Amino acid sequence: MIHPIIYLFPYCALSARYKEDSGDGDEHQFDYIDDVISQWDPEARVLKFKTKLDFAYLVANGTSALIVIRGTEGKAWFDNFSPFPLREDDAHDGFYDGAEALYVAMKDEIKYFHDITITGQSRGGALAPALAEIIYKDTGVKSFVVTYSAPPVYTRKGKKRFEAIGIEGYRVINPRDIVDNAGRPLLKHVLETITLPFAGNVLNRFPVIGWLIGGHAYTSIFDGLYAWSSGRKNSHELQYLRESKGVCTI
Repeated sequence: MIHPIIYLFPYCALSARYKEDSGDGDEHQFDYIDDVISQWDPEARVLKFKTKLDFAYLVANGTSALIVIRGTEGKAWFDNFSPFPLREDDAHDGFYDGAEALYVAMKDEIKYFHDITITGQSRGGALAPALAEIIYKDTGVKSFVVTYSAPPVYTRKGKKRFEAIGIEGYRVINPRDIVDNAGRPLLKHVLETITLPFAGNVLNRFPVIGWLIGGHAYTSIFDGLYAWSSGRKNSHELQYLRESKGVCTI
């Protein structure tokens, strides 16, 4: 049995590879995401959604859907530093607005799914619980949420509202990752916390800045997940990570 935090992270790393035209050169002319997912799950259907700042793809199989939200790219960096929440949603303006925009983009498709999982890394992880709340408000479906190295989203009041809904999931963090504490103590985390064994990468060789940024990189999370799974002595998880690490380029 592969734990959800092991199973889902390669999809997050895959979202970092997204390009309008990946130039992979295969005969089907699909981009990299379609190609990789078709290998993982030949029965799956991949839908893609873009807003002004964000990108998400949805892997559909029957009435089940996996929504993967990309991390920060381009102008979204400025949105990450929007004024902290003094709004009716009791949440970070930039993250909650981003989740609302994504929901508008995918709303016509979401109504067909009764089993939804949402995941994302960094900004994508911040948008994930907000999107789950928005989906619940509109459809009554409670998504399962897994985030990686995500900053907090809600104020204390917003956290209470989110937790009252009963949305379940995991918040996976890599120690020494500065992003995990961005906005604290004003903003609060939600979901059950899983702390990975620390695993750095080449960035950690640089004093201070590298030490802070290195823990946030995709490769560091992969290595942290590998160490976490090694501690569980789960050969299936380790093999899955070995086979999927090729999708990670950061």
